[in-house]
Amino acid sequence: MNSDKAIVIANNTSEGISVIDISLYNESGRRYNQSTKRLIDSINSTLWLDKQKIKSIIAKQYGIPPDNITFE
Repeated sequence: MNSDKAIVIANNTSEGISVIDISLYNESGRRYNQSTKRLIDSINSTLWLDKQKIKSIIAKQYGIPPDNITFE
């Protein structure tokens, strides 16, 4: 089982959730990757964006279980 984690920094706006940044951490807690602006822009352009959709996009992109994705 993959124990990598992702932390999504997002704002709630009048139009829904807006993703600002996504940081990826390995099992020892060290950050090993940061998402690209292109991925963040594609997430933000998704219609009817909610936390579950964001989790599914990140899980698909990076192979991280949705339970290991948190929001700040």
